[in-house]
Amino acid sequence: MQYNSYIPDPIQDYLIKIIIDLGDESWAVGSGFILYYKNTQYLVTAFHNLSGGVSAEAHFKQKFPPRPSRIELYYANKLLLSFVPYVHNKSLFTVHPAATHLRGCDVATLNLHAIIPEETTIPNWNNTLGFPLESNQQTPTRPHHIVTDMFLPAGSNALVYGYPGGRDYNGRPIAVGSKIAAYDPNEPTILLSGYTSSGCSGGIVIARDTNGYLKTDANNHLTRALNSYPLVDQLLGVYAGRLEGLTTGSSSFIRTHIGVVWTTQVILETIHAHCHSTC
Repeated sequence: MQYNSYIPDPIQDYLIKIIIDLGDESWAVGSGFILYYKNTQYLVTAFHNLSGGVSAEAHFKQKFPPRPSRIELYYANKLLLSFVPYVHNKSLFTVHPAATHLRGCDVATLNLHAIIPEETTIPNWNNTLGFPLESNQQTPTRPHHIVTDMFLPAGSNALVYGYPGGRDYNGRPIAVGSKIAAYDPNEPTILLSGYTSSGCSGGIVIARDTNGYLKTDANNHLTRALNSYPLVDQLLGVYAGRLEGLTTGSSSFIRTHIGVVWTTQVILETIHAHCHSTC
C-alpha cells in the first residue's frame, strides 16, 4: 500500500469538546468521545465534567452534591447540543453500578440517541459515528486498524486526546503523548506516565503502534501482525486526571505526572448499568 506523508488522524473524528457553564461567567473545558456500541452512540467522559466539577471521590464517598451547570457539546468545532445534566435531581447520564467501591469511579456515559435531535445540521455528523468497540476491524477508507489484543508492557506508547488548557489545533483535538506506567488486565485502571493538563479529562486514550502491532500468538509467543497498516490502535479507556501525591501533616496535595485511565471494561459496565438504573 502507498500513502501520502500526511494521514488524517482517525481518532480525532470521535472527540467531543465539553464546555461546562457554571454561571456567573464561570466555565471550564473538558473532553469526551463518542463510542459506537450495539448500534447506539454514547458520549463517554469523566464524571466530574458533568457534575459541575465535583470529583467522583467527593460525590461518591463524601456525598457532595453536584454543582448546577449547563453543558455544551461541540463536534468538529460546531455546537452539537446544549443540556442540563441533572433534571429534578436525577442525571441524564449513567455511572458505574459500583462507583463508590471503585475508589470513586470517574466515568460517565450518556446515550446520545436519546437526546440529540434526529436531524442535526452539524457537518460530518451521522448516527453511526463513533469508536467501533465490538471487534477488530479496519476503519473504513482509512489506512487504520483497531485491535483489542495488543501487547501492552510498561513503556508502551499511549495517546490522550483532548483539549489541554482548553486549546485545540485548528478546531481539532490535541493528542498528548504518554507511556503506559502500570497495567494489569484485572484492574479497573491503567496508569500513564506523562504530562497532561486540565481540558484533557474525559478524553479518549489509545495505545498506538505503527507498521503493524505486537501481539501474543496461540503459543504465547510475541508476533507482529497487520504489517501493511501504518496505524494500529487499541482503546485503553477514558482519561480521568492525574494522581495526587501522598502528603503528611498540613501539606497541600500535589498532583503527580501519573495519569489515571478507567478501562474499556469499566466503560462497558457503565453502559450496561443504564439498563437498570441511573445515578
